[in-house]
Amino acid sequence: MDDNNQSDRFLQRRGVINFSAQHVVAEYLDCCQKLATMADRGQSEPLKQRIIDQCARKLAEVHESLMPTKWWKFRKIFIAWRLIHRVSEDMLLLMDAEELSAEGRKTLHDLKTAPLPDIVRLDWISMIEEKQKKLDESLKQAVPVMEKGTAQLYRTAANVINDNVDDRFWDIWSRRLLILIYSILLVLGISFLLLQFARPGGFSLALGGVLLLGAMGGLASGILTGEQEFMAKGHFWIAVFSFPLVRTTQGAVAALIVFWMIQCNYLIRIEPPLERYNRAYLCMTSPVWHDPVFIRNLPGRVAGKASHARNTPFLPYSSPKSEKKEPLLDLKAPPGKQIYLYLLVLFFAGFTGDKLLKFMSDKVTTRLFSEAEKTKESKK
Repeated sequence: MDDNNQSDRFLQRRGVINFSAQHVVAEYLDCCQKLATMADRGQSEPLKQRIIDQCARKLAEVHESLMPTKWWKFRKIFIAWRLIHRVSEDMLLLMDAEELSAEGRKTLHDLKTAPLPDIVRLDWISMIEEKQKKLDESLKQAVPVMEKGTAQLYRTAANVINDNVDDRFWDIWSRRLLILIYSILLVLGISFLLLQFARPGGFSLALGGVLLLGAMGGLASGILTGEQEFMAKGHFWIAVFSFPLVRTTQGAVAALIVFWMIQCNYLIRIEPPLERYNRAYLCMTSPVWHDPVFIRNLPGRVAGKASHARNTPFLPYSSPKSEKKEPLLDLKAPPGKQIYLYLLVLFFAGFTGDKLLKFMSDKVTTRLFSEAEKTKESKK
């Protein structure tokens, strides 16, 4: 083997900086020592010698993954763990009867505690127990003789356990990475929101503010429910970009739809309504100051003249009492504190973006169809 004590000590020193890497380094050094012991025995069979050579090459790859020769290269922890597991499995084929019996007992314990499906676990336990009994009986003889296929069966069982461990490690790491991305984006959103409040004009319920609150709610939802997300192997960058983008987009759209509904008292109403000196979202232009805040259709084009819709605020619209519809949700806030209720509602609209969009879509569609039917009956 090419690894010497000096490189191993240097590898250990590098592992001190990253404490989690110390476990991988320890497993690597342990495999190196075990393989060196098996090689010193002198394997007479060519097959076993080829296994030793293959394990040595894999451990060299592990060394390169943990201690790259170029300073700009990252440690490849996943490759190192996979190769270490493959080496530990291959070394089962080099063990004698006593060593294999001890490894069999360890494999049985690992199978009983591994998070495998019950059918798979019980099937493997029954096969290993059967082989273990025959192996223990052979150890009582003067010259222990292993049944053919015992070492290969133990190797396959160890492979099943190690693959399950590696998959769980990947799932935990990928979910923590997504939660970290959500947290960083949420901190940036909070910082931008604080800058909006620090402006002389303060925070306004304009397009940017509504979308920002919804996006922040979507990111907060991702932090709390990120454990349920799954990142498939081989699709790293797609998942890294798609999950945060979908969360923020759903949250922003949900907050915008809820804001529209609040402004027109459709399904949702906040009492008392916003009064003097409040910003209103104009759908097409920037917010302007006007009193009071209501919505009606913008005037259309006049023949031969350009429309002034871009600079015209929404004006009060009063409908007959018979046309008023009671909202599905009626929220009340202390006078002068309505803006905080707006912020809360819009944030939680983004938090429950996917569920809220489906719920609102069903409710709005149902009400629109019911009103359309009533309009038809009134015209008859």
